[in-house]
Amino acid sequence: LSWGIECNHINITGSLTSDSGNTPSSNYSNRENKYAAYAEAKLNMGDVLVNGGLRYEELVSDYKNLIDRTGDVHRHYKNIYPSISLIYNKNGWANTLSFSSRTSRPTFRQLSNSSYYSNEFMYQCGNPLLKPADSYIAQWNTGYKFINFSASYTYMKNYISTDFYTSSNNQNQIVSSYINYDKIQYLKANLNLQKNIAWWKPSLSLGITKPFFSCEYLGEKHSCNTPQLYVIANQYFQLPASYLLSAYYYYNSGGNQGAVTLKPYQMFNMGIQKAFFDDKLSVSLQAQDIFHTMKFKEIENIKNIHFQQTEDYCLWNYSISIIYRLNKLKTKYRGNTSIKNELDRL
Repeated sequence: LSWGIECNHINITGSLTSDSGNTPSSNYSNRENKYAAYAEAKLNMGDVLVNGGLRYEELVSDYKNLIDRTGDVHRHYKNIYPSISLIYNKNGWANTLSFSSRTSRPTFRQLSNSSYYSNEFMYQCGNPLLKPADSYIAQWNTGYKFINFSASYTYMKNYISTDFYTSSNNQNQIVSSYINYDKIQYLKANLNLQKNIAWWKPSLSLGITKPFFSCEYLGEKHSCNTPQLYVIANQYFQLPASYLLSAYYYYNSGGNQGAVTLKPYQMFNMGIQKAFFDDKLSVSLQAQDIFHTMKFKEIENIKNIHFQQTEDYCLWNYSISIIYRLNKLKTKYRGNTSIKNELDRL
């Protein structure tokens, strides 16, 4: 039996002064205080391990619009998040059946009223009225020797995604923001094959994500249920003289992520690594996205807006890494908290 408490305090301030009529000025503060208590119990019943937990969270959030105080928002959340898993291992066959619940809070950029200029016809801003999204996940994992399979169902309430609307001050100007949708559901499955064959260590993953989601477009219900198929091939080749050659390939068929429709994209990486001085010194050369194909071509149809763009983060690069380990430190488990999620929101 294990338990613990957690306290987080976050204070955000931001301001933007703009002389342009296309981008409004902003000045705001956002303060959050979160208190949590959690307990977890593990029970070993022969070949079955039962693991159950409960987490209680209370969060007080105060958003202040320092330009227009009528836009202030006060929120007080109280939530309980249960989780349970059943683990069965026998004769090399492993099975895990689990249920968990969690919350995904909007980032502070999404919660702010800060504006970001795109062009004379469009700008982006946050939405202080956003609510956290609560997820409920049922999952089954099974594996035997070099074969592993997983399947899951996710129900997310108050799903956060993109919103488009016309500016109240300029009907020819589009505002890109965020909004809570009623729900989104996912069915996911993944098959992984991994087996070492002498100096060759191949790994192959095949997966599918099937969403169930709809939004409004041109006054009608618009379904966004196209599944995404993906393939991941990861290969390692242990060569003489402590050389390690790696090749990585990723392919995604595209499909829907919420209201966004993605076209297919892919990535191919290669690398070589050499160890010296009893593995204390490691030198590696890496080539990422060699063919420059990791581009996200997106289409969104929301309300009366058709939006299309290509996100090219220029992931193509070559790099060299040199690491010398003065000593080998043993890692120690120190428990899990939600602070990393809170820092990511910043």
